[in-house]
Amino acid sequence: MIFDGNRLRSALAFGDKDSALDQLYRCLSVGPGVLVIKKLVEDPTVIDRANVALEQIIEQEKSSTRIRGDHFAPGGSNDRIWNSFQKHAEIDPSSFAEYYANDLL
Repeated sequence: MIFDGNRLRSALAFGDKDSALDQLYRCLSVGPGVLVIKKLVEDPTVIDRANVALEQIIEQEKSSTRIRGDHFAPGGSNDRIWNSFQKHAEIDPSSFAEYYANDLL
């Protein structure tokens, strides 16, 4: 299902919260299980700043630890940040706060 972020924000802000949440719940519980929210982020530069912080964490972890695999893939096949919320908040508190201040997240 495809939702419009601006319409969802309006519904949440102006008293139609139950209806909006019901649509999202039905989509995820008995519907297709996948949703797209167009215009989820009003300022796309917030995503860019969060990505820079997460890329810094990945690079730091690559240089400071040995390459290990896990049950998803052999070592070096993918990047994963364990405890990403804390690490993001520590490396760039402002981009963390802006990113997660989004009402729709």
